[in-house]
Amino acid sequence: MPKLTGGQAAHLVDRHMRMYNALQAAARGAETRPDDQPAHSSAPYVAISRQHGSQGSAVAEAVAKRLEWALYDRELLEAVAADAHLQSRILQRFDERALGQIDEWVAGLMGHGAAEVHEYTRSLLRVLSGLGKMGRVVVVGRGAHRVLPAEQGLRVRVFAPMEQRVAWLAEAEGLPRHLAHAKLDKLDKASEGWLHRTFPARPGENCPFDLEVNTATLGVPACADLVVEALYAKCPVARSVSAEPVMAK
Repeated sequence: MPKLTGGQAAHLVDRHMRMYNALQAAARGAETRPDDQPAHSSAPYVAISRQHGSQGSAVAEAVAKRLEWALYDRELLEAVAADAHLQSRILQRFDERALGQIDEWVAGLMGHGAAEVHEYTRSLLRVLSGLGKMGRVVVVGRGAHRVLPAEQGLRVRVFAPMEQRVAWLAEAEGLPRHLAHAKLDKLDKASEGWLHRTFPARPGENCPFDLEVNTATLGVPACADLVVEALYAKCPVARSVSAEPVMAK
């Protein structure tokens, strides 16, 4: 898969910010009606964690398309976290008080050993926090399900049995099955190691997910449908929150 260029990342972030600004302007114009939700209220998010080779990215794209929300996959998140200018495009939407809350939240995580202390992780946490505050986003990977407010959105795990993931990867990349298995095993261990080092489980948290879906038995479309329905059940306001789709691919 071709690496996302800086220009492509900037284009996607710009589209998302235009969408967000338009929605905020519309909400401010409706604030005077007593039954409307204030513009400053946080909209929901969907955070998707997926096993490598489980078709989790396809599920995320289908969910974002159905909701007409912005999609931030791992590639786009990493591009934004590594680019101070792209970070500013997201964070400049917040006033000093909100930025102070974001920095306080990040400092709390860093200070309590919940994240490795280096600039990339700090930037990633600020970006995730900003996206979580804006809402209307589907975020894939990078520990989003561990750090975004659990009560504000839906946290999803997409998985499939190793045998099925091996078959999918072998077909997609033209690999012998034993090499596909070895590659998945290496990727799984690397992801799990990074996640546990960077975002240890919260005290008392037995399951960090609201929903787990098996793409091998259900397929991508059905899994996406389940995610959307679970979001509506947990966060009913999501039914009234929509916008133009902003896809990462």
